[in-house]
Amino acid sequence: MGTLILAPAATFLSPLGDLLVFQRSALEGGELWRLLSGHFVHFSGNHLTWDLIVFAGLWVGLWSVTRSLHLGMLIFSSIAISLGVWAYSDLSTYGGLSGLCTTLYAALVIKVAQQNRGFLRWVTGFAYLGVLAKLTAEYASNTTIFATHSGWVPVPLAHLIGLLVGTAWPLTDPKRQVNGRRKLTAPLF
Repeated sequence: MGTLILAPAATFLSPLGDLLVFQRSALEGGELWRLLSGHFVHFSGNHLTWDLIVFAGLWVGLWSVTRSLHLGMLIFSSIAISLGVWAYSDLSTYGGLSGLCTTLYAALVIKVAQQNRGFLRWVTGFAYLGVLAKLTAEYASNTTIFATHSGWVPVPLAHLIGLLVGTAWPLTDPKRQVNGRRKLTAPLF
């Protein structure tokens, strides 16, 4: 719920956005909160709208399957995405929830696959392949599939890191049980 309030405020209240956005120079100056807060800043209303709708829908979907908020996963993913952007790109500024949306999407697909057999497991497999195709298209075209990006640069690397965290997190859940026994890993399909 805080995301639905903080993201628009950080986007449209410039001083707040300036304080929260991922800025390479500020991070290197010790402003480490930006590893988390940069995801709440968006560079256009279109960017914000797409991210909030997708984030809310996926979080509700994951909640309905797991009855957990997955805050640890989102915090870990936020930091991993920010560190990845810092280490593997030359961007001076980064913002947006789309990497975290990809984390939620992957976790939801994996959780549904873990809990189902047969047809629905095949559907989740194709859903996962779909996000891989989207990611490949974004890398190849250096553009986003959904949000328009006038004045900002798409960062498919954030989506890739989000996908990796969202895939790994449910597969390593120590509380996960299959047939009454604890399992640390599970096949995707």
